[in-house]
Parts: sequence; structure tokens; C-alpha cells
Amino acid sequence: MGICITAVSVAVLWIIYGIFPKCRKNLWRAFGYTLLVMIPTPIAITFIVDGFIPEIQYDITSIVFNSMITLALALVFFGLDYLFARKREEAKK
Repeated sequence: MGICITAVSVAVLWIIYGIFPKCRKNLWRAFGYTLLVMIPTPIAITFIVDGFIPEIQYDITSIVFNSMITLALALVFFGLDYLFARKREEAKK
């Protein structure tokens, strides 16, 4: 179980590591993409644990609630990126 969870976590960390160099000038956008990548991570870990320990019942409402909060934060970061990009465009004019 630990190896599977570690594999998922390492894969997510490498994806996040790849996001930041591509969005070097737009850090708010990079934070938004990072949060979008983080949405399926706890879901995958929950299903992995459920596969190894079938007696434990997982709570789907907490998964949905946490995913919605993470999605809302990602949208906030994308909105901040949009606002700052617009401010830079207006400053150039």
C-alpha cells in the first residue's frame, strides 16, 4: 500500500515540478494548475487504501467537499492571474 501511495505522490510532485518552469512568468496560473492537479490525488489515495483495506468505509461527501474547495481556490488563482495580466496590459498602454 505504501509503495502505491508513494508512486501516486511522486508522480504528482513531478507534474507540479513541470508546471512551474512552464508558467515562470505567471505564478498565479501555476498555483491554479497545481491545485487542479491536486484534486484527483486524495481521491486516488483514498481508492488505493480502500483496495488494500476493504473494511474501511470512505466518506464520499468529504471527497466531494475537499475537491470543491480545491477547485474554488484554483479558480481564485486563475482570476488573480487574469486581473494581474490585465493590469500589466493597461500599464503598457
